[in-house]
Amino acid sequence: MRFTTALLGTALFATVGCKSKQEPPPPAPKPVAAAPAPAPPPPPSNGCKPGAYNHASPDFCIEAPADFGAPAEEKGDPTVETFTSKTNLFFSVQWRQEPDTESDLVYFKSLANASGGTKSIANGALPGGGWMYHTQMESGVHEEKYLVHGKKADIVCYFQAQKPDEIAMLEGICKTLKVP
Repeated sequence: MRFTTALLGTALFATVGCKSKQEPPPPAPKPVAAAPAPAPPPPPSNGCKPGAYNHASPDFCIEAPADFGAPAEEKGDPTVETFTSKTNLFFSVQWRQEPDTESDLVYFKSLANASGGTKSIANGALPGGGWMYHTQMESGVHEEKYLVHGKKADIVCYFQAQKPDEIAMLEGICKTLKVP
């Protein structure tokens, strides 16, 4: 019995007094490589720069500063969209689904003969087709329209402004109007 007790005591001492060999901790997970950034969208096929406002039907685009935000559709008229800046400048884009280029040109050219206190500042053909006119009303407000021909619609960019820097900025916007 002594032998059994000694053996049991030694076994307990060995279990309690000695440290057992521990398993090494599992390896830290390897960082997952970030997915590659998605490729930028291809430029629109209508020739506009990325970030331009693109309209699907009829197909046109126009480049406006971010200050103008998204356009608002005119109440009761789904063929006009008006862009308004935070400083209340505006320009509108209007279209007619059935292009009548000849009538539009007759109308635009008649505006060059302004009367009744309105004077013609400039008018003429646009590169690539279309027409523009610029008049100044008796009140000092300038009005401009840019008519651009499309396969499915004639598109007009229109604005009114009074200050030279505002006129220049809005002219620049209207000149970016593209219709495939």
